[in-house]
Amino acid sequence: NKCKREPFMVLYVLKWSISSEQLNAYKKWAELAIERTLIVPNVVEFRRYRTVASPSNQIVVTYEFTDLPAWAKWYSHEEVQKVLDELSMLVSNFSTEIWNMAPIVPISNQSE
Repeated sequence: NKCKREPFMVLYVLKWSISSEQLNAYKKWAELAIERTLIVPNVVEFRRYRTVASPSNQIVVTYEFTDLPAWAKWYSHEEVQKVLDELSMLVSNFSTEIWNMAPIVPISNQSE
């Protein structure tokens, strides 16, 4: 079974919960906040997720970058920092992770 190699990518993962008391303020803020982060150069892909197995307001978003320097340039941008600061004031259980490709885990051609 042959394996293919994917290009090196960096995945920035943000997770948070929204309280019912902050839900309206969050919705109003979120309308433009994500767009503000996406106009900053270097984002390859953006995705958003919510829990479906429980009624909680848990959110996960991911930003994908070509490499670590691209992420660092985006992350250090003043507008991105403003959005992250605003987000941390509106939500609880806020956390971030940065991931890159796992070279020891092969990708099978069978998925094609």
